[in-house]
Amino acid sequence: MMKKYGKKCIISLLTAAMLFCTACGKEKEGDKQNNGAAENVGAGDVVGNNSEGDTNKTQSETGKEEAVSENALDFTDFYVSADMISVNARDTNTSSENAVSIVLSGTDAKSDSSAVKISGTTVTITAAGTYLVSGTLTDGELVIDTEKENEVHLIFDGVNITNADGPAVYAKHGLITITLKDGTTSTLTDGAEATIPEGETEPVGACLYSKDDLSLNGEGTLVVQAKYKDGINCKDVLKLVSGHYEITAADDGIVGKDAVWVLGGTGSITAGGDGIKSTNVEKEESGYLYVENGSYTLVAGADGLQADSSMLIAGGNLNVTTGGGSQNAAPHSESMGFWGRGDWYNDSDTDDATDDASGSMKGIKVDANLVITGGTIVADCADDTLHSNGTITLQGGMLTLTAGDDGIHAEEAVTIDDGTITIIKSYEGIEARVITINGGTTRLTASDDGVNATAGSTSMNQGMGGGMFDVQDATFIVTNGYIYMNADGDGLDSNGTVSISGGVCIVDGPTNGGNGALDYGSTCEVTGGVLIAAGASGMAMNPTAGGQGFASMTYSSMQTAGNALVLTDTNGKVIAAYTPAKSFSHVVISAPGLTEGTTLRLYTGGTLLGTNQEGYYQSDATYTAGTLIAEFAVSGTGNYFNENGVTTGNSGGFGNIGGGGGMGGMGGFGGGRGDKKNQWNQNGEMPNGERPEMPNGEMPQMPNGEMPQMPNGEMPQMPNGEMPQMPGADAENGTAFGENQA
Repeated sequence: MMKKYGKKCIISLLTAAMLFCTACGKEKEGDKQNNGAAENVGAGDVVGNNSEGDTNKTQSETGKEEAVSENALDFTDFYVSADMISVNARDTNTSSENAVSIVLSGTDAKSDSSAVKISGTTVTITAAGTYLVSGTLTDGELVIDTEKENEVHLIFDGVNITNADGPAVYAKHGLITITLKDGTTSTLTDGAEATIPEGETEPVGACLYSKDDLSLNGEGTLVVQAKYKDGINCKDVLKLVSGHYEITAADDGIVGKDAVWVLGGTGSITAGGDGIKSTNVEKEESGYLYVENGSYTLVAGADGLQADSSMLIAGGNLNVTTGGGSQNAAPHSESMGFWGRGDWYNDSDTDDATDDASGSMKGIKVDANLVITGGTIVADCADDTLHSNGTITLQGGMLTLTAGDDGIHAEEAVTIDDGTITIIKSYEGIEARVITINGGTTRLTASDDGVNATAGSTSMNQGMGGGMFDVQDATFIVTNGYIYMNADGDGLDSNGTVSISGGVCIVDGPTNGGNGALDYGSTCEVTGGVLIAAGASGMAMNPTAGGQGFASMTYSSMQTAGNALVLTDTNGKVIAAYTPAKSFSHVVISAPGLTEGTTLRLYTGGTLLGTNQEGYYQSDATYTAGTLIAEFAVSGTGNYFNENGVTTGNSGGFGNIGGGGGMGGMGGFGGGRGDKKNQWNQNGEMPNGERPEMPNGEMPQMPNGEMPQMPNGEMPQMPNGEMPQMPGADAENGTAFGENQA
């Protein structure tokens, strides 16, 4: 069952997240890095710095754990139900005043209180109060069976409980707080098999189990060895306030059905299933996970942190490994597909919104919305590192992500407002229908697309290029911040539109001609900021004419990585300069200073000195000129160059023909823009993104008249063995591609 995104509690979540950032961020984290968010980036301005020492403060950077932050989020805003999530005195109570003593001694136990019932190795607490528990219980259990609203405070003073066929601690009823006494270690262990307790219909599936609210605090250590299923399982709201935890679980490490609040503490969780999760999909205002503080290492066979509704991470330190890490990722088919790129019908996301736990090995996964406002997250996952079936909003923190599949994936939208995000490895770096960069510093490496704005994970135009059959309702937007993409597939890929009005967007794209550094379905509007995209020229595309000026340089052969392309004014001042990190044959540059009518110079080669990020140099760079390509007056419709100087139009390969649509994977024949005048430049390409007008509606021909071949000579197959239909094709009447395609 998948929860709907439109619940009023989701609105409260996002509203509270924004309030948290504005009201609490400065008090809790100090002044954040601006990352260029205050104003649009001008010519040569670089957001952030090039050192490896980029840092964001986190709530736990001093190493001192606080039970609850003085500036903690107003939980009544975060959730609709205040009584469900309020942090109260019971949650933080560590006092042993008036405590009833329970001493465990192997196969027996002792207590002077009538509220403690002892039957063999079963010790049952039947009334509210504080209980100081110590000693060892062999093959027994501690049971709490009182009224549902009674508060029961357990102080663990070196407890060791083992139960061969059930939970070590079984809280049937009562609001439970467990305090781990300072300087002590308590251990709970269950067996690999479990019996069904009296009054239940199935075995209790956790070593420490509570049907009602459960809070854990203190300065001691709790070791949980769950051989049957879960380590700690609470059927209501679970709160980790403080303490140190070492949990090993056959299935899930920590489960809070209605909600999990990680407010502090430290520890490690090794789980065959999920690390920490909240699972209630049937009850409103449930299925949430909130992390404010603490430091935890999670090694999970399935997902690291999972919320069946939404999740807010406001601080703390999380180190997450799932599925054995990215090296254990499911294989991706990266063969050249139909006429140029990708896979014919390949779903790059190995499991989508309908996946089950057995196939999901994501780092952080939510069903509705994920908001990250602070903290430090390091994730190495066999699947996606961040995944949402709704939206992901990043407003702070430091994220280092290594993914076997997508680095950041949302079915609806990914928004980056602030923070430092480094995607070390991924199949696709960022994927969503709408991707918006408003600030922060983002660096990503992808074996396929760097960013992929797409209306669906499984889509034919994934394999056929941007806009195979239609232009999608998908968009990539940059208003500010810094984003760098190193991609082996398409670099910046939108199956709809691209809009850049500020910030810095750098693409080190593919070295193979079957992909492009820039790939879009309809329009690419650059009205401000910096866009630099370098890669192979076979599928090269340029921004849509009419916005900020751009320069498009195509080389006759692949250039060596580090060979500079530099724009200067007539006095030698650098306007924009870039040294690609990989071999390339096409570079497009759009930056402030490319103003219509302004005279500029374009150079290739030479020597650059000065501050740079990923090869992008600021305007204060010192340049020793290399080879002058041209001195030219900037045209708002685009400025095209090859090694001989100015050309009359686009200098890329097939990908420029047809601009943004139609037969994108074939190199752009079909959709396209322009007036189809068939005016070819000296390299044999159409100018200004036009497409060729074919005589009599004929099919475009490949070199030597050959048709493109699939691996092993096969033709691409659609589901049920159907053949793909072209835009405007009439399957019944046999209308051919190219006919009536005005």
